[in-house]
Amino acid sequence: MLRHRTACRDAAGFHPGLYGSFMLMGFPESNPDVVWVENLTNSVYFEGSEDVERYTEVFDHLRARALGPPETRSQINKILKEL
Repeated sequence: MLRHRTACRDAAGFHPGLYGSFMLMGFPESNPDVVWVENLTNSVYFEGSEDVERYTEVFDHLRARALGPPETRSQINKILKEL
């Protein structure tokens, strides 16, 4: 299972996703879940349960703040009209 970061409702406000891109990767029970984190110059994988749990919390927070599909379409249309 792959999960990725989502867009937030309040793009101007602070949120944990501002720290950079990351991807949570879940695997079958015999393999540990992994977090892949990207920054300006490199990327790194974290396998530690504390790291995975922290990034899962961040992902859940971002998902809760994300617009739904209809609201996303409306927001994109609004931005396109302003261009």
